[in-house]
Amino acid sequence: MAGQAREQARKVEDRFNQAMRENPLAVGALAVGLGLVIGMALPRTEMEDEVFGRARDRILDKTKSSAVAAAEQGERKLSETAERAIP
Repeated sequence: MAGQAREQARKVEDRFNQAMRENPLAVGALAVGLGLVIGMALPRTEMEDEVFGRARDRILDKTKSSAVAAAEQGERKLSETAERAIP
């Protein structure tokens, strides 16, 4: 049982590495999108509000949709790769 799990994990890792070689931009976009989502989930600080204020809000509004779309595309690519790795 543990041997099968290790083998499946190795296959997923191999496919991920292959995806990195074949589609580095998609994987990078996924990482950026996930980072943005995590960052937006964190509470804002008073210092951040003072320094960035409304400009931050405008920038986040403009970039949120494109980052989410890029993350979704990257996630689809990684899912397709993982599905090929795990029969």
